[in-house]
Amino acid sequence: MTVTTIRVARVDPEALPALARRPTRGQGSAIAAVIAFAVTLVPAAFNGPALFFATGIPAAAVVGALAAPSMTDRAGTISATLVMATITIALADAFVVVGLAAGAIASTTGTIDLPAGIVGMGGLWLIGLVVVGVPMLILTTPCAIAWAWIVRRLPR
Repeated sequence: MTVTTIRVARVDPEALPALARRPTRGQGSAIAAVIAFAVTLVPAAFNGPALFFATGIPAAAVVGALAAPSMTDRAGTISATLVMATITIALADAFVVVGLAAGAIASTTGTIDLPAGIVGMGGLWLIGLVVVGVPMLILTTPCAIAWAWIVRRLPR
């Protein structure tokens, strides 16, 4: 029988407060969903495209859950804010395109050319990302800043 040595990593004592203050995925997701829901209420009040804005609720919740744990310091908070502002748009646009694709598949009779359909939906996603997504940064950037400010100050 042989004896093995196990190395244990040392944790810098100054890093412990930052690790303890890390936001959880649930906190990031919940705050993002609430902010996206509030944004959806504005066009609904004026008979606007509330359903289009509602696709941002699950997108913001997913991105909020993924980005929140990286907010341990100032650089992490800034990168999480940028991720929240941009990736939410890309994901919401993908939800719209997948919905359109599902509707197109359900309405067809016969065979479907899968590679052509995937390329077409990818092109539609890219056009939507450029035409709708870039101007949407005007809305998502302040929402992402508010999200980061709230999540960063939540008690843990």
